[in-house]
Amino acid sequence: DAEDSDAEDSDAEKIAAAYESDYATYPGFCIAKDVPVAGQQDFQLMDVQNRLFRELTGIEDPYAVSYQPEISMIRDVQINENGQYQHVETDPIIDDSIVLHPTVSYKLKTEKDGIWYCSLNNNLQKTLDEHKPLSLARLTSLVEDEERAMYNFGTDFQVQQFVQSIGYVEAGQTIEVKVGFLSETEVDYRITLYQIDEDVFKRGYEILTRNPFTVTEFADSRLTGTVHADEDSLLYLSIPYDKGWKAEVDGAPAEIQPVLDAMTGIPLKAGDHTVKLRFIPRGLIAGVIVSTGALAGYIWLIVMQNRRRKGEKVKETAHADA
Repeated sequence: DAEDSDAEDSDAEKIAAAYESDYATYPGFCIAKDVPVAGQQDFQLMDVQNRLFRELTGIEDPYAVSYQPEISMIRDVQINENGQYQHVETDPIIDDSIVLHPTVSYKLKTEKDGIWYCSLNNNLQKTLDEHKPLSLARLTSLVEDEERAMYNFGTDFQVQQFVQSIGYVEAGQTIEVKVGFLSETEVDYRITLYQIDEDVFKRGYEILTRNPFTVTEFADSRLTGTVHADEDSLLYLSIPYDKGWKAEVDGAPAEIQPVLDAMTGIPLKAGDHTVKLRFIPRGLIAGVIVSTGALAGYIWLIVMQNRRRKGEKVKETAHADA
């Protein structure tokens, strides 16, 4: 038993790992005060990340660089005159008891080391309203024929956008992406590969960590911290914007505004500040008023019933004495 226990501990040591991030971020930081409140509609999730990075850092170069892979193989799929991919009805192919879906494969040979992602989404030439969910079976990413990531969408799953992490790829290696189709499928999609430009990312990271928001107190519905602003700025917080949040800056009520239709921003003057936030769910105050009113009505009803009963007892006593 002791030997088995030691073996189990040895196995656990082999599979357990801890990784230190060189780019840990703070829950908030100062950014330019003129960052747009409203966002824009982007069809690619990675393009959304690039735009957010550009707005927050002021760096125009994208930190996720896009590449278009070339089609390397088509099995039981044809492309119609509208550029849509259509499944061609054939008998299913079975290889080692696994059904092979109709597939389109893409390949790209990398030019430098880096972290890569695969993005699957609807055709960019259409507007967001024209987009329809994609009915696909599987998305698989490989490097030098070694599977790095695979996702089975399932027969009932429909997706408009999907990002898959491929991981670190060395220069000169070939990335292959395979898109598997469901039966009787007609889809209009696009595959894009993205490589993280580490130099651009580092520049942005240095900018965003220059004036961090340091948390000094934290609870479920409260947050307090300090921050230094070199100039009039906007404190960007990694908290989704919600009207239930209320803020104070140095003890005075402060405005809260959405950043790019998504996150929370608080305008700051140059200098050192203490920022407090508390969350009051919308409808809570109205709910408390209604509940209090209902409770007061219930108490009033009980009191009136008790008075009525006492009055009836007094009348009964008076009649008995008479």
